[in-house]
Amino acid sequence: MGCRSSPSYLEEHGTPTHPNELKHHRCLGVRLGDDSIYRWEFEGPDGDFDMPIKSAMTADDSRSTLAMALNGAGLTFGLEALFAKHVAHGTLRLVLTEWVATGPGFYLYYSGRRQLPAGLRALLTIAGELKPLG
Repeated sequence: MGCRSSPSYLEEHGTPTHPNELKHHRCLGVRLGDDSIYRWEFEGPDGDFDMPIKSAMTADDSRSTLAMALNGAGLTFGLEALFAKHVAHGTLRLVLTEWVATGPGFYLYYSGRRQLPAGLRALLTIAGELKPLG
């Protein structure tokens, strides 16, 4: 997870160096299924914390906020895998990297290894090979 923005937005509005500075920036929020806005997650000297952000614009998914950020609309927050190629190409820049919360990761729970359904076995194999989230 992390915060990113286009070079043009950062040149015009500056680059935040602390999560508290986000209140002075245009943040692009994602609306969750329960109609709340996703709280951005960070890790500081005192441990993990999340922040409510005042969204300049809100979308129902991260791909929409990605498109907005690429066009200079503001700062966006989300999974590394979604933004990696844009960061590599320089169309997005990483922001607040020293505050990134790594979190515990994702887990897949299933009843056991005996008589594992073929579909689940294939999913586990593919996920292990592709490492979709990094």
